[in-house]
Amino acid sequence: MSVVSAKLSTNLTLSQTPTSGFLAGQGLIIPELLAVAFANGTGSDAVNLISPTTLNLVASTPQTIDLTSLLDIQGNAVSFSKVQLLLLRNNATTAGFNCTVGNAASNAFSAIFGATGMVTLYPGTATNPFGGFNIYSIPGNVAAVDSTHKNLKFDPGSNSFTVDVLIIGQ
Repeated sequence: MSVVSAKLSTNLTLSQTPTSGFLAGQGLIIPELLAVAFANGTGSDAVNLISPTTLNLVASTPQTIDLTSLLDIQGNAVSFSKVQLLLLRNNATTAGFNCTVGNAASNAFSAIFGATGMVTLYPGTATNPFGGFNIYSIPGNVAAVDSTHKNLKFDPGSNSFTVDVLIIGQ
């Protein structure tokens, strides 16, 4: 088994140049840095499992993943008891190729979206192909996985495309 740790940081820089008023023509920069880190282990803010996968979604055929029956980077079977980071990317670049995530028919993983909640994973575009992604950071012990809260459903609607899923936790 490998030693696992995770650090996620996003650096968002916003800029605005007013066209009138006292600051007209002045470029205003608004930086925002968000970061979270998880050491190796099994404590509150620790990780020891990584599972990356690409789902090949087929039109009108939702796919459900079982968080207790996945593979790690080396192909070893892993079973999550807690999710600390969930990264999802819709690889489609066509408008309307949305993926609905959540609301599994049974034993739904409810820590992020609720038992029947869903989120839409939008596609990128031709000029921004990696733009369709969602990141969920769940520090602490709140995103528990067990036999009745383990399934995550991906519904492509009437389109076919791929979705990258990266799960980091314990």
